[in-house]
Amino acid sequence: MGNAVAGLQIAYEQQEPLSLWSMRLLDAAVLLLNQSTDDEELDETRSMVMNALDASWGDRRTWPPTLCVTVARFLRKVHAWYADPAKTRRGAQEAVNLLEGLPLLARYNLGDRSSRELPAPRDPDAPPPSLHSQDAAAVLSALAQCYGFLARALRDNQKHSAARARRTKAADRALAAVELAPSAFAYSVWLRQVMDIWRTTTRTSEAGGKAERRRKTCVRTIRTWLSQENDRSRFHGMLDLACLESEWVSQGSLRGAAQAPGKDFLMAPAETQQREIERIYGERAHKLRDHRHRYGPSIELCAMQARLEREYRRWAGIMEYNVALQQRKEGRGPGPRTKVPVVDNSPVLALFEEASRRWPGDARLIAAEARFHRYVWSHEKAIELYEHLSRTAPNGEVRRMARLSAAEAMLAEVVYDPKRHSALDRLTAAHQHLSSVVGRNSRFSLAAVLGARVALRLNQPVRWEPIDEAFQTVVGGDYAGTVGRFLDRRHYGEERSPSRLGNLVRFTVRGGNRADNSPSSLFSDYFGDPEEMLPESVEISTDSESPAPASPDYQDMGLDTSEFVGELLLTDFTSVQLLEDLGKLYLDRARDVEERWEREEGRPLEPASDTARTAAEYARRAYDCFDACRLLQEARGNESIVIKFERGRAVTLAARFVQNANPFPRTLMRGRWDQISLAVSLLLTARGHSVGGFNKVCSRGSARTTPFRPASEWGDPPGPSRGPGDTTTPTPSACIEPKGWPWAVKVPWDFSGTSGCINGHDRETAERPSTQVSTLPPSNAAGHRAAWSLPGHLKACRRSTATPLLTCTNASQGGA
Repeated sequence: MGNAVAGLQIAYEQQEPLSLWSMRLLDAAVLLLNQSTDDEELDETRSMVMNALDASWGDRRTWPPTLCVTVARFLRKVHAWYADPAKTRRGAQEAVNLLEGLPLLARYNLGDRSSRELPAPRDPDAPPPSLHSQDAAAVLSALAQCYGFLARALRDNQKHSAARARRTKAADRALAAVELAPSAFAYSVWLRQVMDIWRTTTRTSEAGGKAERRRKTCVRTIRTWLSQENDRSRFHGMLDLACLESEWVSQGSLRGAAQAPGKDFLMAPAETQQREIERIYGERAHKLRDHRHRYGPSIELCAMQARLEREYRRWAGIMEYNVALQQRKEGRGPGPRTKVPVVDNSPVLALFEEASRRWPGDARLIAAEARFHRYVWSHEKAIELYEHLSRTAPNGEVRRMARLSAAEAMLAEVVYDPKRHSALDRLTAAHQHLSSVVGRNSRFSLAAVLGARVALRLNQPVRWEPIDEAFQTVVGGDYAGTVGRFLDRRHYGEERSPSRLGNLVRFTVRGGNRADNSPSSLFSDYFGDPEEMLPESVEISTDSESPAPASPDYQDMGLDTSEFVGELLLTDFTSVQLLEDLGKLYLDRARDVEERWEREEGRPLEPASDTARTAAEYARRAYDCFDACRLLQEARGNESIVIKFERGRAVTLAARFVQNANPFPRTLMRGRWDQISLAVSLLLTARGHSVGGFNKVCSRGSARTTPFRPASEWGDPPGPSRGPGDTTTPTPSACIEPKGWPWAVKVPWDFSGTSGCINGHDRETAERPSTQVSTLPPSNAAGHRAAWSLPGHLKACRRSTATPLLTCTNASQGGA
């Protein structure tokens, strides 16, 4: 970058045009940002660029508009990477001031357009926009991006009212650009700002309805414009894909779109479920085929096709199995051909094979294929692709994300498939990958928890004090009550009841879905954003953008990351991903306690020992974390199958430690049945709604759920979900007896599409990739009518239907 600074200075001294060297300087600075490791390096890069431009161009109000747009893009990029939210806010304001001060905008009416959902009608006989109007529209679009970035920075600084005002202003400026000179870039920026408002607005409120209408109007307007354009360029194609993604994010996954409001989709007959899934899939696949016919193939289209196809193939395998079982039950068929649901992913692999021939070695394509293999629990192939990407990606930040993803896949393989490779080799490699990723920023929350888990399995020291303290502050005892009290204090401006959390946390709306901070969502910040592909566009910073962190000492990762994990929990306490990872960390801690006992004592863990009770306590903390995930997911709609599995695994592990069917205090979990029966139900439900590698893991987990007391001391496990007064019992044919059990479990097992007689609570009803919380539905926190009581729920989660839980948003997508 020094050469670019020198070249700009020489051009200035020789009175040569400055534009060429200015653009070279900014391009070199963006490349340098990818290699920066801390705020000091970012400050140095920013100062070098801005000082050189100020010295050469003079007063910023006299800079040409094209230079201002490019510099504003650079300012947004560099300040999006700062770990300090205050610095990010100041940088965002600097970018806004740079564009607002241009004389070019003074001649245009930039009044309030918030009451309008449509651009002003344009005379079809009017001449095309002048070059001056096109320049002004480009500046307005860039200004809208800057206002959107400032809104996110203000939200991170807890200035929510100011953030809402800036989001509205961003949409106004984007709409003005569309009215002045319609283009693919202007429309894409407008759609982005409208979607930002949609994501951050409570869906059940009047404002939520208005935001949804505005989103639909925006999409409809863009599609009308696209239909009138003869241009089939890549930029128009990216805009069309953005409209499709906007619709599907609003509708949810295939099951979410097929589920009627107020009805449980899984309560329908299996054939009805299959028909609805195929209908939604057919509609979406048809739209993607139409897009390809009009705009041609693209990597972004391939990624969307792969996501749709992999979801459909998963549910097609499950539905085919369920339908065959139902037909056999009714005497209409021989039953399923296999013992478990089987998924055929060959169409997805064919998509990647075709794309690799068109774009060989493309980093975006490699990342998408690696995400797919991780989605289907093909750890070895995912690790291979991520490690290849970490060596070949042209962007330093993408290489770091690939290392993080490879480490996560390695740890998952060690935990769930330890016989495939040497655990020590995998853990050592994961440790090396994480050592170059872990830093003090929320984007790397996954890396921080992974670092602690890897260090624990490598017998390295971990400082548990900050983690335990944060757990007790946020999760321990009353997660729903603690979060509710803090949000109540934020809403009313006073603390209604004592809450340590309110004094410690910085509220954030990040991380509502399990995909936040996951490798998939991290890569999506760099791949697949349509605005990145448009002329003079800027990578729109998201809540998860952050600097590349400094690497801790190799042997001290557990010590360095433990304090960071505690801080992250206090900051992102509504992040399902972070809570889930923290629960897994406590499960690893419980196993570590058991293994240490066995190494030191030379015999199995004694159930009556203090060590066994300590291990069970850590498993209980893990369950509390997973139950907090359940609470957040069910408040938005549905608990994921993965969280069901983790809850069942935590109960099973604790029961094995103390050899007790009720390892947790009865004051924490209500219900008439033993807690181990809840674990059986959860694990069987997870197995019944999974395929491939995860199905095998769930099968092993359910097989290990052996009784921990004599059979004579057990009560009947939970039976079918039924209403008051229903005393019917399931028929013997509806029950299974897993191998290794000395007595019949009597947990009804039926793949009729409704999980048979397994408790209604334990069904996953839909997976919404982008949802939002405002208040709970008219039921308790578990989604049941108040007249019924099912086992396994924390008392803190049972709430009045009139009490709001929390409000948080998320735009990421993910798969179980």
